[in-house]
Amino acid sequence: MSATPERLAWLREQLGGQIAEAPVAGEIFRPRGAWGDRPARLRRFVFRRLGMGRGLHELERGMGVLNLAVATQSRLHLFALRGRRGGIDVGDELVSWPLPGLELKTERRSVETTRFSGDAYTRHKSKILVLRIQPPGEPALRIDLAAGRDASALVSALRSLSQPSAGA
Repeated sequence: MSATPERLAWLREQLGGQIAEAPVAGEIFRPRGAWGDRPARLRRFVFRRLGMGRGLHELERGMGVLNLAVATQSRLHLFALRGRRGGIDVGDELVSWPLPGLELKTERRSVETTRFSGDAYTRHKSKILVLRIQPPGEPALRIDLAAGRDASALVSALRSLSQPSAGA
């Protein structure tokens, strides 16, 4: 599966000269627990504010609610996103890992969120794809992607490019 032409055009426009290679796939993601998973959201809050969280990657301290994962032929880049009037912009690069040797695991989940709007609570069920990234010599990082074509394209690209025989 490949990324949509619209997503690739948006990535090229937003990233400009921030990365040396052309993007292969990319998707907006939320850190684990920012999607409505209350126990993970609480652990994330304690970790970010008090530095006491267990089992979360140190990188999660610098992440906002929305971030961007971009795969190129040789690297996985994670960027912060900044909101602006009328849209979002790609901010600073949070981390970049070489793809060979990067271990990836995925899990499909549904998360139900409750929102108060007007005078009633509404429930919404979101399908998410949890991507577990295990860089060599570092703790694992879990991110939540909205289950869709661009998320599937990102995972597919990461899996094919992170294999030792890819590109050989």
